[in-house]
Amino acid sequence: MIALPSDYNQAAAYDGSGGPKLVPGGYICKIAGARCEKVNTKNGPAQKLVLAFDIAEGEFAGHFDAQFKRAKEKDASGAKWRGTYDCFLLTNEGATNPFFKGLITCIDKSNEPFQCVVGGQLNEANLKGKLIGLLFREEEYIGSSDGKKHTAVKACAARSVQTIREGNFEIPEPKLLQGNGGGRGAAPSFKPADAGFTQIDDDELPF
Repeated sequence: MIALPSDYNQAAAYDGSGGPKLVPGGYICKIAGARCEKVNTKNGPAQKLVLAFDIAEGEFAGHFDAQFKRAKEKDASGAKWRGTYDCFLLTNEGATNPFFKGLITCIDKSNEPFQCVVGGQLNEANLKGKLIGLLFREEEYIGSSDGKKHTAVKACAARSVQTIREGNFEIPEPKLLQGNGGGRGAAPSFKPADAGFTQIDDDELPF
């Protein structure tokens, strides 16, 4: 029997791919770009705020930039920026999505006295360079090239920077595939467990 170090569960893991494997937890991130997208869903047209970000502090600082650069070395034209996070502005009933309001509130609290909304308008370009706290969880997905189940660590909920620094959060439970793997639908899903957010896998920087 091997007695593991006390920090084993929190330690970075290296999988031989040339970079550290991100672990679930709370991270302080910096917004690298933001844009509003119009998309078609099964419930009709919808708008969502899309953020590109990187981790700003700690042992994983610059994680997505380093990942992007490694991907470019392997395939310059196919490299994608993986640090992305988006939220629908409205619910299916046309009201403000409470998770969108929560995201904006977290950005405000993290960058006081900055305010995202001025005069009833949100200029997404002003979000670049601002800090935000994000919670990351492990998620299962089906690989597009091999059809097999894989796992990745992705952002799933917004928090203020102060909340992350104080450690006042719980690490989210893993998101497991159900049935035949389902997939990431484009339609707004306002289930509390999903926090109103979906991961964008094909957006690149710069915005």
